[in-house]
Amino acid sequence: MKINRFIKILCFGVLLMFAAALIFIIIAAFCAPDLSKTSSVGKIAFSKDNTVIAYSPAPDTRYRFKTDSNDVDPLYLKMLLAAEDERFNYHLGVDPIAVIRSFSQNLSHKEIVSGASTLAMQVIRLNEPKKRTYFNKLKEAFKAVHLTMFHGRKAVLDDYLTIAPFGGGIEGVTAASLFWFNHLPDKLTPAEAALLVAIPRSPEKIRPDRFYQRAKYYRDKVLKKAYLDGIIKKDILIAATSEPLPHNFSYPYETAFHFGHKLFKAHKEQNLFITSIDSSIQRTLNELIASFKEQSLPDEEIAAIIIDNADHSICAYAGSKDYKSTELDLVQAVRSPGSALKPFAYALAFAENKLHPKTVLDDEAQAFGSYAPKNFTRNFKGTVPADYALYNSLNLPALTVLNLLGPEKFLSVINKNQRNIFLPKGAKAGLPIILGGCGISLYNLTALYTTLFNDGMFFYPKNLINEKTALAYELIEKKAARATFNILKNTAAPQSFIKNRQISYKTGTSYDFIDALSIGSSGRYTAGVWIGKPDGSSNYPKTGYNAAAPILYALLDSLSQQQLKKEDLPLTGALSPLPLPNLEDLTQNMSSQQLKTNKNYAKHPIKITFPQNNSKIKTTDEGYVNVIIEGGQAPYTLYINGIEQNDSSWFKVNKSGFYDLCVIDNDGNESLITIQIFT
Repeated sequence: MKINRFIKILCFGVLLMFAAALIFIIIAAFCAPDLSKTSSVGKIAFSKDNTVIAYSPAPDTRYRFKTDSNDVDPLYLKMLLAAEDERFNYHLGVDPIAVIRSFSQNLSHKEIVSGASTLAMQVIRLNEPKKRTYFNKLKEAFKAVHLTMFHGRKAVLDDYLTIAPFGGGIEGVTAASLFWFNHLPDKLTPAEAALLVAIPRSPEKIRPDRFYQRAKYYRDKVLKKAYLDGIIKKDILIAATSEPLPHNFSYPYETAFHFGHKLFKAHKEQNLFITSIDSSIQRTLNELIASFKEQSLPDEEIAAIIIDNADHSICAYAGSKDYKSTELDLVQAVRSPGSALKPFAYALAFAENKLHPKTVLDDEAQAFGSYAPKNFTRNFKGTVPADYALYNSLNLPALTVLNLLGPEKFLSVINKNQRNIFLPKGAKAGLPIILGGCGISLYNLTALYTTLFNDGMFFYPKNLINEKTALAYELIEKKAARATFNILKNTAAPQSFIKNRQISYKTGTSYDFIDALSIGSSGRYTAGVWIGKPDGSSNYPKTGYNAAAPILYALLDSLSQQQLKKEDLPLTGALSPLPLPNLEDLTQNMSSQQLKTNKNYAKHPIKITFPQNNSKIKTTDEGYVNVIIEGGQAPYTLYINGIEQNDSSWFKVNKSGFYDLCVIDNDGNESLITIQIFT
C-alpha cells in the first residue's frame, strides 16, 4: 500500500512538474524579447584575405560587431559553455538544475550569492537591463525560453558573442579580440580565450588595464575549470597561467580607412563587408605612404589607388597619408589632371585614323585663336613624331590632336555611360581640357587608364569580393588603345630609377604646381598617385614627374610582374604614316596641305639631355645611372669611357669618378658629355 501511495505521489509530482513546465512554455511563447541591441551593430570591413581594414561603432557609439559562432575559436566556445552554461545544449533557455542549486544557496545565505543565468538569459538581460530581482529574473526566464525555442541555440550563442560586455565601450567577442589582442577571434591562445570568458562577468572590475591582478585571478579560474573539464591539458594550463595579460587595449589601425568608410556610406543597411582589398598590396602601399609622410610638408597630402587588371577590382586604396590627420578621401576629390588626359586624345585620334604613332607633328609656338600655350619646360622641339610627342608630354601637339578630334566629342566619349570629367561651372568643352582645364578624381582617372591596359574596354572597378562588374563597354577601339599603351612604355623613368620597359605610365602637373599625378600599369596592376595640398594652394616645385612618379614606380616595381595574356593585335602599322596638317591648313578645310616626312625629325641633332654635361650625378642604390637621348635617328649606341653598353637608356658603375658618355645614332652622328658620378 505504501509503495502504491508513493508511486501515486511521484506520478502526481511528475504530472504537476510537466504541467508547470507546459504552462511556463506557453507563457514564454508570448514573451518575445527585445533584441534591438543585438541588431544594432557597428560596421566592419575585411580584406579578401580576412584582415580588418576599417570599422565604425554602433549607433550608440559602442564598438559592437555582429559575430557568428563559426568565426570564433572553438576553444573559446568550449571554455565559455563550461564556465557560463554547462547544459547549454540540453535546456530550453532555463537550466532547472542551476535554478535549484542557486535557489538553495541564496536561501541559506538570505541574499543573492549565486545566479542561474544561462547564456540566453544573459542575452535578454543585456538587451533589456533591469534591476536584479526575482521577479525580473522570472521575466528573463520566460523570454530566454522564447529566444531558445523560436530562434534556436546557435542564434542565442551568436547573440551573446555579439553583445557580451568587455568594458570601455567594447562589446562582443570580435571587438574585444581586436581591441585587446589586435587580431580576430578566429584564433585565440588558451590564455586569450580564458580572459574573454572572464571579463564579461564584471567588465569594469575585471579589466586588465585597470585591475591586472583581479583579471589574472579570474582568467586563471577559467583556465583551471577548463583543465578540470578536460578541455585543456596540464602543460597548457601551466603555460597559459604564466602568460602575461595585455596592459592596455588599443584601437586597431584601419589599413584602408577611406575605402572602408566609403563603402559604409554607400551601403548604410549593410554591416559586414568582404572587400576586394589585398592586405599584402595594401601593406606595401601603406609603407610607401609612410615614407612619404616622413618627408612631406605638414599640409601636403597624398592619395593612391591600385586596381587589379585581372578581375577589375580595387586591391589597395589610400585617401590620405594618415586618416588620423585628415578623413578627407582625396582619391575621390575632383582635381585638375594636368597632362594626364593626353593619351586618350591620341588614342581616339588613332581609332579614327586621323593620326598614326609616326605621324609628324609640329611642336612650335602657335596660337589657337587667343589661346597661346607653351610646353611645361617653356622649350619647343620642332617637328616630332606623334609617339615622341605623347611620351614626352608635349603640349602643342596634344592641342593639335584635340583640335582635330573636337573637344566636345572627346568629352562625350570619355564621359560615356558615366561622368568622369567635370568642367568649371558655366564652361564649355574647349582645348584647355587636354592640359588640365577640367576636373577628374584620381579614382576615375585610374579607372580610365585600365582601359588602355584592357585594349579599350572600360570596367568599372569592383569593391567587394563577390561583386559583379557594374559597367563593361568599349571606350576606345582595341588597336588604338594597345598602340597608346605601348607608346607610354617609353615615358622616361623617374630619376634614380632604372627604366622598366613593362611600366606604361603618364604624369600630370596642374597649373601652379597644385596637383601632381602619375598613373600607369605594369603586368597585372594599374595604379594612380596624386600629391598636393587639399586646400588647392601651390605645392611648388612638386610635379607629377619628380614627386608622384617615383612613388608610382616604386609601387609597381614592388608588385608581382605577372603578365596577363593579351590578344595578338596587328597594330596601326597598316595606317599610312602621313603627317598631320597644321592648324592653318585645317582652317582652310585641309586644302593645299604641306606634308612633311619623318626625315624632318632626323634633322634635329642627337643630344644627351640627361645627364647634363659637367653635371654631378648620384647613382641608384644598385649603381645605375639613367640616360635620356633626344634627336638623331634611332637606334642609338651608348659608350661609357669608350666601352659599348647593351642598353642606351642606362648604365651601371662600380665606383665614383669622372665618366665620358658618347651616344651615336643610326646615321653616325654623335653627342659627347663628361659627368662626375658618386656611388
